Amino acid sequence: MAKTPGNSVVVGVGGTPPGSNTKYETAAHPPCHCKKSKCLKLYCDCFASERYCSDCKCSNCQNSPDFEDIRSKAIADTRSKNPNAFKPHATGCRCKKSACLKKYCECFTAGVVCGGNCKCEGCKNFVGSQL
Repeated sequence: MAKTPGNSVVVGVGGTPPGSNTKYETAAHPPCHCKKSKCLKLYCDCFASERYCSDCKCSNCQNSPDFEDIRSKAIADTRSKNPNAFKPHATGCRCKKSACLKKYCECFTAGVVCGGNCKCEGCKNFVGSQL
């Protein structure tokens, strides 16, 4: 993965490394700290967003290109149990006091406006508002 100014990491959509014919996004993501999951469970932020671990503080990590076969099987197994597992905002946010303008709003964190699935109160994260 290529480093960019400002400590951002260029990662491919779906966690693919640069060099293939996929779109790329620039994302600075916090490092995971997984200890026992080998970074192959949905509570690993990297795995849940379908990115390889990079500059993380995890132990015995298998969420890397070196373990692509194991990682692909883990993704397929997770999707077979829950088809919406890797889709953010499947249920929408339920913010009450933050006006959907804080990091703990899943929509705000993902940089998208609140939608029809959201059950938020006093929302200020809508089309036309400044994020």
